Amino acid sequence: MPFKVVFTDHTLKLGPLVAEWYKEKTGSEITPPYALAAILDQEYNIQGVVWYYDYQPQGNVDIHIYTPGCFTRNVIRVVYSIAFNGLGCTRITAKVARSNKKLLKLMPRLGFVYEFTQKRYFKDEDAIVHVLFRENITDAWTQNTKS
Repeated sequence: MPFKVVFTDHTLKLGPLVAEWYKEKTGSEITPPYALAAILDQEYNIQGVVWYYDYQPQGNVDIHIYTPGCFTRNVIRVVYSIAFNGLGCTRITAKVARSNKKLLKLMPRLGFVYEFTQKRYFKDEDAIVHVLFRENITDAWTQNTKS
């Protein structure tokens, strides 16, 4: 199923709707100011969200991805494009819970490299911090091929 990715923030009508959807699904709140990429299905139902936060102009942006069942190559391309082209960042930081073995295994395939570990970042669980620099994006993530 193809997905559409729409960029929004706390000042636009879609932003609070996406933030509320995320809270209902995860129990965690996204508080303003924020920038989000909403992943929508063909009927425009929200299927996932990418939360961009701790934005440093011309520098870093942290991301949190919640995309159950819709983490496709096209979604990844748009996530990268928003961070590097839309926000003008030079790096993306992602923090993965130590228990999320599946995502930890996937991070290198997405171009991310291990940077450091933050002890007890997620309550009682460590965060494994990964970074992706703009210059490390491979051709696989910039080509317009289907997932």
